[in-house]
Formats: sequence, C-alpha cells, structure tokens
Amino acid sequence: MGIEESPTPAPTQSVKLRELARRGRRKAGHIADRSAVRVSRPVRSYARLAPESGTSLAVVVVNSSTTDHLRLMLATLAGQEGLDALLTDVVVVDNGSRDGGRDFAQRLAAEVPKVSTVQNRVVLTHAHGMRSGLRCLDRLDRQRPDPADRPPLVAFVDSDVIFRQPDSLQIIVDALQREQGDFLGERRNHDGWPNAQASFLLYRRAVFANSAVAMMTHDGAPTAQNQQSMIDAGFRFVHLPLNHGGLILHRGYSGVAAAHKWHRRSSNAEVHNTSAHFMGVPDGHNIWERARSAHAHLLADDGALMAALRHQTEGG
Repeated sequence: MGIEESPTPAPTQSVKLRELARRGRRKAGHIADRSAVRVSRPVRSYARLAPESGTSLAVVVVNSSTTDHLRLMLATLAGQEGLDALLTDVVVVDNGSRDGGRDFAQRLAAEVPKVSTVQNRVVLTHAHGMRSGLRCLDRLDRQRPDPADRPPLVAFVDSDVIFRQPDSLQIIVDALQREQGDFLGERRNHDGWPNAQASFLLYRRAVFANSAVAMMTHDGAPTAQNQQSMIDAGFRFVHLPLNHGGLILHRGYSGVAAAHKWHRRSSNAEVHNTSAHFMGVPDGHNIWERARSAHAHLLADDGALMAALRHQTEGG
C-alpha cells in the first residue's frame, strides 16, 4: 500500500493579508523613491561644479541602524595611507537609525572637519541616501570658490565594508586613472554589462551631469539602472577585484539584519536571509573578526576613533 502524502495546508486568511501588506509596503517604497527621483533628477549642478580630472575623492556612506559596522569601516578608513591629500570629504547619510547612529553622525561631523552628515527622516531607502550624499557634496562645493578644491571623484561605500590594506584606496583610485575609466567596481558576472557589486563603487562625479545617466533608485539593486544607463551613454567601466583581490571586504546583508531588528516596516525587512556572506571570500568571517580585534581600541571609544580620523584626514 502506498503512503499517502499529506496535502500542503492552504494559506490562512491572516497569512494572505500579511503577504498583501508586505507587497503593498514594498510597492509604496518604490513609488515614494521614484517620486523623489523625479523631483531631484534635474538638479545636476553638483556634477558640473566638479573638475573632470584629478584624484581627490569624497566618500559617501549610508547608515541605516548599522552603526557598529560603520565604526569599523571608519576605523579602517582612518588607516589608509595619504588620506589627508586623497580625501576631501566623508558624507555620512543617516537613514533614521535607531541604534544611536544619528547622534554618532552628528558628533562625528562636529569633531572631524572633513566629515559632514545628512539626516533623512522621510524617504529612508538606500538609493535616496546615496542621492542625498551627492546633494550634500553639491552644497559643500558651493562653499569652495576654487574649483581645484572640489573632489572630481566620489566613492559610495557601504557601512559594512572594511579596507584590508593600508593602500587600498590609493590602488583603487590609481586603477580608475590608469584605465581612463568613468566608474569602477567589482563585476559580479560577465553577461555583457557591469552589474558591479554596489557595496563599493567609484565614480567620476562629472558623469552625473549627463542627463542620460539614471540616478540610483529603490528597485531591488539601487545602482542597476544607473550602471546600465552609463554603459548605454558610452561611459567606461573598470573592473577591479575589490573583495577577491584583498582590497576591501563587504560583510553583506547587514542592512537587512538591521531592518529585521529596528525597521520592521522597511522593505529590506521582507528579505529573510540575514546571514553575512562576505562576498564568498575564503575565510571572510575570520578576516572580519581579525579586523575588529585590530581596531578594538577605536571601536570601544568614539573619542579615540574621531581623533584618529581627524589626525589622518587633516595630516596633523
């Protein structure tokens, strides 16, 4: 006699309603973000203000209740060689953090001259945070009468990224210059367009002056349309193995884990895999933990972290 399989129970009404609510929140987030893009897209003066050549750069990081990871990223950034000459600005965009990130960003901006902060309260998508960082650079550039003081490059760095080598940032900038590229990242596949991992992307700011270049949008991958539009417009992509080349390490899924803990209505909270993937880098977990151990003194004392950043970025 065969064994009868138990039928899969039909979803209950409450389960169906929760799924509908989940889809509705995600759709509402996409609509709100696309509306914000339509409002902000014509504002491209920040790109026209920046020179087209040069090696100085600004770093933009979006924090959504991932402040402990942000501290480690900044600690490894402070260990980069020649930071006083290479780095003009760090823009910390806080997306409604509930783990003390807002206060941390404000104290950081007050203590470190090259750090600025943006506090987002309404549209809290990662893409909107990236665009907010660009607009902040626009405002900073307007305060610099000499165009030579405006950074021609901008690096978007996720809060859960660490710099593994003391010259990682310089190597990355040199690669963009050497290849005469317009944007740089780590290619995820070879299907005909970059599809570069968005946890670290380096751009020439001038590319955003081109109206054919799409802004970052909250549609799953925040830079997918942006990257495709740049290739379609004829801009040159440079592939550099950032994670697998030992220059940086992206922990991964940190924003999703934070959404599950602090932002239950975020569309990120609907993604249930919160396990760090470390970009598939062998021994990634141990590499991360060694970095945490090496910077433990800075992670335990915000004052020491800010002092290290101030010293390295000002060349004092």
